[in-house]
Amino acid sequence: MKTMKIRVFGASDCSVCQKQTDIFDRNNISYSFVDALADDTQDFCDKHGVDELPHVQVIELVGGKIILNKVGLVSSGEVKKLLLEWGR
Repeated sequence: MKTMKIRVFGASDCSVCQKQTDIFDRNNISYSFVDALADDTQDFCDKHGVDELPHVQVIELVGGKIILNKVGLVSSGEVKKLLLEWGR
């Protein structure tokens, strides 16, 4: 079974970003939220090419391969399909 980590780049006052985290929460998907507007995350966001919100990245833990790199909402269907494909 392959393991992955999910990052959601967003802003706390962004309604679309909140919809994205709600999708993951409803599907019991673990993710890390990165406040892309915080001063201390600017270099991290720049390094990962984040310039629009929400921005979702799914990264394979072993090797660091980016499996999904998407600007905009990732639907619950996409999440479920991704989890099935990656055996989680």
